Amino acid sequence: MSHAEKRIIKVRFLVEERYIINKLHYQWRMKLSEENVEAFRVLFRKHFGREISKEEAREKGAKFLRLMQLIYKPMKQVEFDAVQKQRKELNP
Repeated sequence: MSHAEKRIIKVRFLVEERYIINKLHYQWRMKLSEENVEAFRVLFRKHFGREISKEEAREKGAKFLRLMQLIYKPMKQVEFDAVQKQRKELNP
């Protein structure tokens, strides 16, 4: 396979990846209800001391929601107990 062919494949992959990311971002944005957007605006104002528009709140809220979906993993009781035990050992 030539260098040009490898480059074309890489570009196609990047375009497809960007399309998928944009599609997912659009889907997550649509999941926020008006009530949730308003609640996010209130929390944002409380924590950062400035107003944001509904559109900005929808975008930031969607990004935050997506981040939480990527990193949050519910703990089993055994895992929770182990964390609590470790905390007690570190901070008697």
